[in-house]
Amino acid sequence: MKKYHLYACAIATCIALGSQQAFAAKGFDYTYAEAGYRNIDGDSISGDGFNVGFSFGATDLIHIDGRYSRLFIDDMPGVSNVDLDANEFKIGLGGHFAVTDSIDVLATVRYVDLQLSGNTAGTGGNLTTTVNDYEEGFEVEAGARARLGKGLELDPRVIYLESGGDSDTGVGVGVVYDLDKTFALTGGINYFSDDSETDIFAGMRIDF
Repeated sequence: MKKYHLYACAIATCIALGSQQAFAAKGFDYTYAEAGYRNIDGDSISGDGFNVGFSFGATDLIHIDGRYSRLFIDDMPGVSNVDLDANEFKIGLGGHFAVTDSIDVLATVRYVDLQLSGNTAGTGGNLTTTVNDYEEGFEVEAGARARLGKGLELDPRVIYLESGGDSDTGVGVGVVYDLDKTFALTGGINYFSDDSETDIFAGMRIDF
């Protein structure tokens, strides 16, 4: 039951943050859309594709975000030929507040939905297997947004992920560089220890 306790605590934290109206975050925009390239490389699976996402600042202290990724898997251990598509969908609720004018702290809980479909073939390509796997779970992310200079933002984070009966903990960092008041370059990298997996994103953000 530990995972449910963690899930409940994270939601309670977000609600508690939302009730503290006196600590409204200032200086950071939580309403934006972004899209770009994503690459994952780990012990159990590797591939790349695209990622699109959004964030909506529902109140001064509450945000909602969502992400969709379509990845084309090209490498798995013990498999000579891989033709798999991975469709991943995440939707979450989070809370944020300002520590200083240039630093926000935040926490987000997300529902995770992942589907793998396609075909694989063993060594020599003699045995073809049809894959249609579905997993769901949740993700808890805690971190900060820090403005380092004019137009430059650094976003360190810690992530706990549980999906399909497996769990993993990762660390990561994101970077945002404002081109103007509307457009920004964005990117980031996460590393998950159990699968030695790196997850890289690079793209464009539009602020609303």
